[in-house]
Amino acid sequence: MKKVICYELNEVPWKVVDFYIKNRRNSNLEKLLKKSKKFTSHTKDKGELHPWSTWPTMHRGVCNTSHDINFLNQDISIGKKFPPIWDILINSNKTVGIFGSLQSGSPIIHENIKFHVPDTFSSSYNTKPKKYESFQKLNLNLTNRNKAIASKINISDMIDALKLFRIGLTLKSSALTLKHLFHEFLNKHSKSLRPTIQAVIAFDIFKHCLKNTKPDFVTFFTNHVAGIMHRYWKYSFPEDFNYELSNSKFDRYHKKSILRAMDIADAQINYLMKFARKNNYDIVVCSSMGQEAINRGEYIPEIKLEDFKSLKKIIKFDSSVKLKMAMQPDIVFEFECRQDLDSFIKKMTSIKDTKQKPIFEVRYPPKNLTLNLKSIHSKILSKNSTIIFNGESHSLKKAGLSTFKRDIGTGYHQPYGVIIWNKNNHKGYISKEKTTIDSRSLAPTILNALDVNIPKYMKKPILLNH
Repeated sequence: MKKVICYELNEVPWKVVDFYIKNRRNSNLEKLLKKSKKFTSHTKDKGELHPWSTWPTMHRGVCNTSHDINFLNQDISIGKKFPPIWDILINSNKTVGIFGSLQSGSPIIHENIKFHVPDTFSSSYNTKPKKYESFQKLNLNLTNRNKAIASKINISDMIDALKLFRIGLTLKSSALTLKHLFHEFLNKHSKSLRPTIQAVIAFDIFKHCLKNTKPDFVTFFTNHVAGIMHRYWKYSFPEDFNYELSNSKFDRYHKKSILRAMDIADAQINYLMKFARKNNYDIVVCSSMGQEAINRGEYIPEIKLEDFKSLKKIIKFDSSVKLKMAMQPDIVFEFECRQDLDSFIKKMTSIKDTKQKPIFEVRYPPKNLTLNLKSIHSKILSKNSTIIFNGESHSLKKAGLSTFKRDIGTGYHQPYGVIIWNKNNHKGYISKEKTTIDSRSLAPTILNALDVNIPKYMKKPILLNH
């Protein structure tokens, strides 16, 4: 019986794949490509592109204008008319394993869900089965602390990590982690690659899930390459900026940062190739969109929420509200009633810098009782650390806010990603051409490959036998 593994390599475009193949001869990715159908995925989502909306588009086979999922930790029940592919599969008596897929929600309680470890921004560390909660707790803690810049590794992290040996953490990955931390001590630029180690640990736990259950359909999501591309695109592709790499330690180190991140993906693909051959899986390496060069101009320090209780005190907001995880510069909240949500918006958008410019804005319309706000860069705020609310001045620290600097982003979202479909034991001729297809076509193609009926609202599946 046919099975499918989806390796969700977030935001990686063909330019980065080709760059990697050119610089890493005889890589596992190159071997996979020689035996795979290759497509350029094109998302038709509207508005500013983000993975928390483009992945639901890929999973559900409809655009964000239909599923209406636009920010992390929003109420995703709003998109129930267009269920994700795993809902369709389990209701068609197919077994499923989900690991880290964006917007996959809380662990799904169904006999056909063999494992479900929600995404790294989940509102709780619950997993199915429960034994993987020790990983998710550490995963969420690291993500929450490292929103934009890597924080210190503390003793509690080490203790939590030791618990992972019983659910798949390998000595090899542990050694790699210690080696990286040692490199950070020797070279401060190495710290920027620490999030890639999180992906190494996650994949160990995923392997444990996969080997013990072997579901019909499996996903594994990793963001580790996307984060590096956002920061260091310029140093792998200086020609995009008419930039000549200098001999500085920074330039020399980050010239290879994307390659180092892709090395991790390549090792994971190697494991999947071997596993797929033994267990009759097709492998799908995919991204719901890509990245490209962006010139952001002058960098202005960013605003970060440090202490929500202090901020609530300043704006005199006493109603119940939960702060949810999100990715800088977004902040997500959940309320108990619409009146509180509307009151909170009015107060937050009234916070201004000393030039009377708001420092928060509503990024998307609220979804039921969930709200996404975005912090706005302010040059004057980064200098005087003073906000104005209701005519009164307050220091950033008193308001529970801070400004910080990080390496300026040089890569940003664009609508074209990759789909690499490797059919198990395929022996026919594979064209080198890359056909551009609508990203909504992946979900019906997976359903078709697993002999499950395709909903009428979805597009036609991709032809894999031609």
